[in-house]
Amino acid sequence: MISYASQLYNRNMDICRDSHLTDVNIKEMPYFHDMLKEIAVPAEKDYQDFLDNMNRIDLKKCILMADEFLKRNGSINEKLRYKYIFVDEFQDTDDIQIETVLQIQKLCGPNTMLFIVGDLKQSIYRFRGATLSAFDRAEKNGGIWNEYYLTRNYRTDSTLLERFHLVFEKMASENSNLLPYGKSDHLVSSLSKNITGEDPDENISYVDSDSLYDALAEQIRKQVDVTEKLDSISHLSKEEKTIAILVRTNRQVRDIQLKMLKEHIQVETPNAGNLYELQSSLDLLKLVEALTNPLNIEYLANLIRSDYVSLKTDISVLHGYSEKVKREKLTALLDQYFGLMMKKSWNDLISDCQVRPVLVVLREIYDATKPWVHCSDDERVRRLYQENYDLLIEKITQFFSRDYLTINMICNYLTIHITKGQAEESRAEENGKDIRIVCMTVHKAKGLEFGTVLLPFSCDAIDKSDHGALTVNVVENKVSCRVKANGEYFFTDEFDDSTEILETEKEEARILYVAMTRAIRKFIWFEKKDNQNLSWQSYLEVLDHVD
Repeated sequence: MISYASQLYNRNMDICRDSHLTDVNIKEMPYFHDMLKEIAVPAEKDYQDFLDNMNRIDLKKCILMADEFLKRNGSINEKLRYKYIFVDEFQDTDDIQIETVLQIQKLCGPNTMLFIVGDLKQSIYRFRGATLSAFDRAEKNGGIWNEYYLTRNYRTDSTLLERFHLVFEKMASENSNLLPYGKSDHLVSSLSKNITGEDPDENISYVDSDSLYDALAEQIRKQVDVTEKLDSISHLSKEEKTIAILVRTNRQVRDIQLKMLKEHIQVETPNAGNLYELQSSLDLLKLVEALTNPLNIEYLANLIRSDYVSLKTDISVLHGYSEKVKREKLTALLDQYFGLMMKKSWNDLISDCQVRPVLVVLREIYDATKPWVHCSDDERVRRLYQENYDLLIEKITQFFSRDYLTINMICNYLTIHITKGQAEESRAEENGKDIRIVCMTVHKAKGLEFGTVLLPFSCDAIDKSDHGALTVNVVENKVSCRVKANGEYFFTDEFDDSTEILETEKEEARILYVAMTRAIRKFIWFEKKDNQNLSWQSYLEVLDHVD
């Protein structure tokens, strides 16, 4: 239900405002429509009331409210004397955002000119409602438009760009027709980055997942050596000294980080959005849960096992005792521990949270117990624990900036953000090394550049539509969806899976375009032997035949 509402919000549609959005019927799931009416809509209204009471607004609703405001106040405003309105990344706008921009231009008067910049080949936010018709919709608004093409590339080696051109042509061919790429899109460069004369692109063959990770580790070590050699010959920029592993999902980011750690290769995951998955966040939740629920033996036991306490006590010996006795013994352990560390009993700390500023109390507990010391023997890990604890406290303080903060509010905040899997960027280590190895999704890499790009999962199928639990489509304001339950897929009558698959293939082609054009000097892709999937590999194979 949350996913359904969220996917509509990503298209700037509100199920609380537009009643027709809940008129979705799946024959095999007659209750689906009722769940939307009876659960999703009331839950969204409760959430909105929660934000209203805190004098806050959800980012997803900003454009919806802006659109409504502009429709009510559409006449020219003489106070808005702007000569230009500039909009960057225009290919990522959805229909309502485009209408909002056009309404703002209208509000400013006929002398205000609209300047929009974007690249349809880099439109990779279809899940947010972006389509390839953005420029057409703007042009249909009227007026005289001047069109310019930006084809000079100031990032990538010229030889590498010419190799890429072959891939892009293949994806844009009549047989494929996946990429909006023509003669005017052909990028050119005067840069020569391969001063050692090595091939600018390379493919590595593998058989299975184990051999893939082995090959990836080998290539990372090789590229570190090559980059160090290049830097000794010609001083490289920070970006040129970065080796990037680009993938499609956050799960792949985590898998690569763990696999490379076993190879003693430290991979950074900037912008991984994992703040609420870190031990520092989980430990703080265990502490506040115990402080707000001191009679709950599960929360007390979790605290004792956390890095705040980290007692080497075998709690399993309490098995068989009554709940009252378990609570007494666990409380006695906490009394003993905090008495030693802070000269306070467990009940003293509970009382402190009720009568003193709660952030002050939590900081005192943190400073006294030093949970970062218990989390690892590695000084680097300890430092990251401290930095991300401080970041978490900053996030909490910002969120409740207008309110008197209580321990219960912090507990609710952490519970929601952790259990929901809220993506929030954590603080990564500044390793001080010249050569950085990073891993991120292609979406996170957009706008960035790296000396070397490695593409490990090029064999993943791209001719399958999103196989998540729920897919929502909106065509001409009509909603259709597909639901996955017990391994089966169920559709509304209007859902066209073949169209969804084709649109997925086209977006995957654009994502590959973005991934490849992040490279400055070197592009390496991994080729699975006997791969039968229609995949990125299907289009990259043209590079195998280039001298």
